[in-house]
Amino acid sequence: MNSLGSIENFSSDGRLVCAGSKDGIVRVFDFETRTQLRHFKEHQGSPVHCTRFSRDNTHIFTGGDDRTVRVLDLATEKQISKFDHVHTDYVRALTPGSTSSPHLLLSGSYDRTMKLIDRRLANNENILMTFDHGDQIESVLMYANETLAITA
Repeated sequence: MNSLGSIENFSSDGRLVCAGSKDGIVRVFDFETRTQLRHFKEHQGSPVHCTRFSRDNTHIFTGGDDRTVRVLDLATEKQISKFDHVHTDYVRALTPGSTSSPHLLLSGSYDRTMKLIDRRLANNENILMTFDHGDQIESVLMYANETLAITA
């Protein structure tokens, strides 16, 4: 466990916690028992710096130094989607859409852009909007009404 990067996100019910790691493995733990429940190796050795649970706690969104955004399924422990064209530098920030728009996802990167992604669309057509932040992005936040996003 020495390679854990950071505890990134709790599930909405507070029972699960997700962590990315320097070795590219995403781990899900039961917070109360501290037992590892799931692990995903899809980033294949590339550090994972951001992990987020979907609003319904069924998926995990991940991003890392391999410049990809991935959607992982908790029930099957498999990757559902891989978006490898979204950013040209490290992905450092993710936030899911609201419960009324669970198909939306915001990503932020060291390429200085924030992207609004529609997970329902094909890999080359899923970027709805691109915003130039002017500097590397470490954090993104989307307000519940989805009309305002903040980057840092």
